[in-house]
Formats: sequence, C-alpha cells, structure tokens
Amino acid sequence: MFDVQNNYEVAFDSPATVEALEFIRDLKPFMPKGAVEYSFLQVVDAMVTGKAGIVFYWGRVYGRAAEEAPDIYRAIQSFNHARHPATGNRFNWNDFQGWCIPAPNNPYVDEVKQALAYYQTKREWLIRYVHSLVPNVSPVYKDVVEDPRLMEHPFFETKRDTILTYYRDSLPHSSNSGNELRKGINPLAGIIHGRSILAQTVQKVAIDGAKPADAAKWGAQQLESVRKEHLRLVL
Repeated sequence: MFDVQNNYEVAFDSPATVEALEFIRDLKPFMPKGAVEYSFLQVVDAMVTGKAGIVFYWGRVYGRAAEEAPDIYRAIQSFNHARHPATGNRFNWNDFQGWCIPAPNNPYVDEVKQALAYYQTKREWLIRYVHSLVPNVSPVYKDVVEDPRLMEHPFFETKRDTILTYYRDSLPHSSNSGNELRKGINPLAGIIHGRSILAQTVQKVAIDGAKPADAAKWGAQQLESVRKEHLRLVL
C-alpha cells in the first residue's frame, strides 16, 4: 500500500494490485453468490455444512466441525497460502490484537489494567485462552508455546500439523493489517482497515464490475487522502 523507503508515499496503484484484483475477478464465477459479503460466521457455516470445498480462513472452522460435523473435521487440513509464481513471496495474516479500555464513565481503569497485566503474564491463563479456540487463537509467548500443557488439547492428537501451521510455520510469512507491513511499521494500516478501503476496492471489481486498473486508481486515491490527513494532524 505504501512505500516504506519513501516516506510512505502511496504505492497502491501498481501492476501488482491490478494483478491481485484480476485474480479476484477471475475467481468470482466459482464463488458462492454471497461471497462478496461473507462474514466469518458465514464462511464457517459454508465449510461445516459441506457447501465449500476450500476457504481462506483461520482455524475457527475446526471447533465447529469437531462438534457438528466430525466427518468434515477428520477430512480438513490447513496450509500456508501459495507462493506468488513470479516473486516467490508467501503471505499469511497473523493479527496481533491490542486491548482497549474505555475511559469515559469508567471508574475501574486501574483495576482493569491490573487484571490484564495479571492475565497476560500468567502462563496458566494464556494456555487456557489458547485452548478456548484451537487453532484460531495462537500463543504469543515462547514459554507458552513450549509448555507441555499446551499440547494437552485433544486437537493435537488429530490435527497437530494443522495447528503447527498456524502457531509456527506461518510466522515467517506473517503480515498484519493493524500495525505493520512486511518490511516496516505502518502507522496508517489500521485506519485503512477500519475505513474498509481495501474491501471497497475489491467490491468495485467483484460487485460493480469496474476494471481492475480503475479500482486500483480509486483505492490509491483513498489511501492518499488518509496519508494527507495523517500528515496534517500529526505535523
């Protein structure tokens, strides 16, 4: 989206963006009719009910399938995204979340901070959190990953390779819409994600039938407006 080496100049209107949008356009005839607006719950539903043969998604599917569709659970497996045929790059989305504590009308800010500090520094609680949604929730700290108790979840008996794909093998290829680019910190990416600029760019092609090159130009204009607004507010 931005050129990290050039003061974050917008780099979205590029052949690579057009290629990605062309790929989405070419995939559309093979997607469910509602794919352009699918929520994560709809994705899980489609997979667990056998309506989808492949989904680009996190590990949330496994818990539902184990409970409601054991045959599907036994048959599914997760892999890293394919490498780009020209560049050899492989990207995965590992979304590292932060905590927000509302301040207005909240007399318990200090208590909440203490509770979060306790929770985030206690291996037992972190293991319990990871176990609450395997393999969708990944461990963050090395001592949690290496704790034998982590392996006690029953999914490790049948889906070990898939779990380690999420927990370990995806990390060298990780990217994050919230706070980073592949080669540096991006203070604007969270704003871009929050304003759905990328989603709207895709929808211009998938729903409105716009040419990929035109959609890339539109997206670049939106990104430039965010960049200028950021510079105005900060500088």
